[in-house]
Amino acid sequence: MESSQTKNFTLKYFPIRQDYVYAQISTQMKETDFNQLTGITPGETQSADGRALILCFDQSGSMSGKPFEALQKGAIMIGESIFATKDYEKVSVCYYDDSVHAMEANDLIGYQKYVNSQCIRGSTNFVAVFKYIEQFLTQYSGRIRDVSVIFFTDGQDTCNNKEVIEKSLQNLKAYLQKNNLNSRFLTVGFTSSHDAPFLNRISNTGSELGNFFYINTDTGDYSQQIQECLSQSVSMAGRQDGLALNISSHAFELKQKLNLQKNYVIEESKENEDGDGDAEMNEEIKMDDNANELLEFSEQIIIREGALQDLRGELVFGKKTINITFELVHVENPPAEVLSRAQIKYINKLIFETVQEIQSDIKVRTHTELLEYIMNLDKELDSFVESSMKIKDRDLRKVIMEEIGECKDKTSKVMEVLRASTGGRINNVQIAQLNDLAYKAVRKRGLQKKLDERAVKNEGFYKKLDQQLKGVAKKMDFKALREEYKDLIDMIGSCPISTNDLIQTMEESDCMCLGLDVGRSEAAIADPTRLVIKDIIPTFMSADSFLTVAAFTIKRNEEAHGGYDVKNQGQLALGVGRENITGIMPLYLFKEHWEFARRKAPPVYGFITTLDVMGYASSQYFTVPYLVLLKALEKNNSQKVEIYSKIVTLVLETCKNIMSFNEEHRKMAIQQIVDFHKNPESRTADIVASIPVMLAQLYVITLVENYESYLPEDFKLDQPTLANIFRFAFEEHSRRCIRSDAEILTKNTILKALFPDYATYVDEIMKVKEIEIQNEFKKDDKQGASSDQFSEYTSQANFFKALDQANLKTISNEEESNEEEKKEDSKISGGEEKKQDEKVDLIKAADDAVAKLPWQNALKIDGSDSLKLVSSSQKYFNKKQQDLIILANLLKVGDLKGFGDLPQINNDNEVMLSLFLQNAMNPKNHHRRESIQNKNYREILNTQDSQNYLRNILLSQLRNEFAGRESAIRSVYLGAKSSAQVQLFLDAPNIYTAAAIMCQNHFSLGQGDYSLLIQALIDQSLTLSDARGKLQLVCQGQYFGTKLYKDAFKIYPANFNPCKTSLYRLYMKLVKNGNKVTHEEFLNLFPHIAAKAEVWDKVLDNSGKIAENLDWFNLHNAQVKQQKLQEKNQRLAQQSKKLKF
Repeated sequence: MESSQTKNFTLKYFPIRQDYVYAQISTQMKETDFNQLTGITPGETQSADGRALILCFDQSGSMSGKPFEALQKGAIMIGESIFATKDYEKVSVCYYDDSVHAMEANDLIGYQKYVNSQCIRGSTNFVAVFKYIEQFLTQYSGRIRDVSVIFFTDGQDTCNNKEVIEKSLQNLKAYLQKNNLNSRFLTVGFTSSHDAPFLNRISNTGSELGNFFYINTDTGDYSQQIQECLSQSVSMAGRQDGLALNISSHAFELKQKLNLQKNYVIEESKENEDGDGDAEMNEEIKMDDNANELLEFSEQIIIREGALQDLRGELVFGKKTINITFELVHVENPPAEVLSRAQIKYINKLIFETVQEIQSDIKVRTHTELLEYIMNLDKELDSFVESSMKIKDRDLRKVIMEEIGECKDKTSKVMEVLRASTGGRINNVQIAQLNDLAYKAVRKRGLQKKLDERAVKNEGFYKKLDQQLKGVAKKMDFKALREEYKDLIDMIGSCPISTNDLIQTMEESDCMCLGLDVGRSEAAIADPTRLVIKDIIPTFMSADSFLTVAAFTIKRNEEAHGGYDVKNQGQLALGVGRENITGIMPLYLFKEHWEFARRKAPPVYGFITTLDVMGYASSQYFTVPYLVLLKALEKNNSQKVEIYSKIVTLVLETCKNIMSFNEEHRKMAIQQIVDFHKNPESRTADIVASIPVMLAQLYVITLVENYESYLPEDFKLDQPTLANIFRFAFEEHSRRCIRSDAEILTKNTILKALFPDYATYVDEIMKVKEIEIQNEFKKDDKQGASSDQFSEYTSQANFFKALDQANLKTISNEEESNEEEKKEDSKISGGEEKKQDEKVDLIKAADDAVAKLPWQNALKIDGSDSLKLVSSSQKYFNKKQQDLIILANLLKVGDLKGFGDLPQINNDNEVMLSLFLQNAMNPKNHHRRESIQNKNYREILNTQDSQNYLRNILLSQLRNEFAGRESAIRSVYLGAKSSAQVQLFLDAPNIYTAAAIMCQNHFSLGQGDYSLLIQALIDQSLTLSDARGKLQLVCQGQYFGTKLYKDAFKIYPANFNPCKTSLYRLYMKLVKNGNKVTHEEFLNLFPHIAAKAEVWDKVLDNSGKIAENLDWFNLHNAQVKQQKLQEKNQRLAQQSKKLKF
């Protein structure tokens, strides 16, 4: 690596116990310097160059069924995240069984295609995976500098012994160290059968501490667990915003990589400045991008005190490094909160080390000593509670108390496992539980990484907002506002918690908000459109009051917020009608109030979306209000109560204000709508996260003053354009409402929907076609038939006789004419000639059926599959998506009451059938994208489009059905013909005729003729003539240089030996029981089984039982065992010799 200048870092430390210290490493620099070091421009993230992700998924036989289905769903899910974040230069997906099947994925489509192509295979081979990882990194040697490996398995290596597996892992670790690669291994152990200790060692293989997940399949539905574990692993592997610092100490053999978190420094002078509300009014709610901001980078670690004496460090930026010098500062009296956190972090470290010792082969302490040790740690944590309660800062006190609680959970669970272990023995499941527990702190950092990164950014941001709020309040004339907005103040009323009215709330630098009942899944952390507005509560309360009460309620009941499960009902506050309130929305009531509301919105949205006020992202600010607007419109439409009409006005005014005064948001919203209208590829879920939110933004745009001036010159929001947008939106949203476990429609399902009588129609056509095919085969048979069934083979048989020098004297001219055959041919050509002219054209039959548009009649029949598809899909959409229908009506797309009322559809069931059928054929997002890219997707805007689409679909499926049926019929007759030819071979009077039959009938291994011949030789052994000769033909495959099998071999084999079982059965039938072949003749044909045949000859009776020469048999077995043992010892000796220098 290239090394350049030196930088100074501060390392403050204080001792905690024994020879360990708690150290804080930090530095400060201007944002311009940071950008210069990292090579990024403001607003961008660090480059993905040099970063690789390797996904290793188990596809062994034990994963078959639901486990593999769940894994595949998880793999598809994380793929969208991987390629959306663009965190990696190289992504490799590796499925493994007894070997590795891998590909390098360059885009999401290629990744999804490869994942979907995988299936269950053989056994499990970890060694092959480790070798592949090394080969992949070697391929990009010098280019990849950071690699993350996600390793998923449900079992243990069944292909290699323990020593080989361990050596392979150590070789990989040595390779990573030798090439100075930053690396981390994130393992997922699935089921109780996985090797928990070994997966733990894999987690410790990288330069950074990895992670271990344990998925307990006994809990029932583990599909969601798999998806969460994979998602968290990907999150932990992603880029971190900060400084990468490597520290080392030769004295203590210390090597550790740290990520110093980035934060903004709030200077004293700036903290006291008043925010200019008017100047800030039109700015987007986001972090100030001033390039001269001062940044601080810091991280806290536990380290041996002796390591400080020769501690060295280097910052890593790609291939460039910067040497670090540390200014050591000993802290005499650390603050109580810092001391508490240090002690908790140290106990977490001790718990982790204890879990590692429990599963180690070398144990320093006994089982009883370990249990007592953990009990003492638990008591020590109790003593921290009292000291932590004395911390004055409420927020810090809350954080530390939570950390103590989490640490106590660990100690109690470790004690539970140790007590439950029998006789001090810890089984695999218990080890897995302990590993899962020990890595919890690491995992929490990974799971919360998005939130932590936001917290780092938002901490300084919130401080700025607080200062601005104080400045805004100082400039307000609250008396004048009270007089001006008297009616509005009366309508809003007082906050049910603080009892302050609107103006009193503003005097406290707070704002009034609308009450909500919300739910969310973990997906809402990354995608705020996943937030669910369950209900709007006609109660107005202040932001601070809600957040304060929420914090207090959660402290008493940690599930009060409802968690990351939409189905759970939270209860954080009560409305005036005692309704459950779990969220709020700051409102635009008037200009002065908005000065407070827009600054209070970030922590509120952060909390209701991620359950963490520090989890705010600007995407929430531009999403949540539109979600509330959709719910308000739906509520007002269904209940027709005046208060909801007023709420719609307030929420709409808030959204309109956000759209009007945030140029970047407005540009993005308009561009998304333009792309959505023009290009089908811009309508899928990876481009438009939420169709309802997009349409709500469209509605708000049309309310912005002079909105036409913001639109592109070639794009107008006239009625035809709006109609098309809603037509595409309704179709796409309907597709997304399809069940998540839905599969692509099968051929039979499509045919039944479009052509209910297809089975009868196809059967009638194929009956005639089968007669035609039957006549074809009969003609072939009659052409070859004669009174002497072997006459057509005479010429070829004589040729073989001529080649057999031993039979030259017996050659005779046996060429005879066959008048009967000629007569029969005449009958065929005369009587069958008309039938030849009446061939069934299956393509025409399919065309004729489609030309009648059979789905039109089906749509008129109650209970038909096509009508069910239309009615059920339309009914579900009309019931669940009233908000979209309301928006369409507000924009005067039409007087819509449901999906079918769209102008392009006009309740035409044929059009709706084509739309819903196309959706059902592309239920998943990647299905739709593939359909678009393969040009199979059709935009259906009218009846003609609909008919063309349905005609093409039905024609394709019907032709496939005919082709499949014809192929099946021909296979039956070909099989019958093959059986007849095999029987003819068996009945042949001599070897020459038998060889001629094989040659002229084109026998083939690929068509199964060889298997039929072997089985027939076994089954009809007693009636065979020249059994030795026919066995020779079948197993040698040639006669006097003429190849008897017509398969396309690159090199024609010298022989075709049957399997061991078939050889045994042939020997018993032809040699032992039938006397058709002598023992010596059999060995001449199959010399490789001489030893086995000797045993069969001497020991077995005619029934195959061991009954003769028992003494000889026992002696023979002993000699065989001794020989195998000698061969094994010789092989081991040769290996040992090779390993010596």
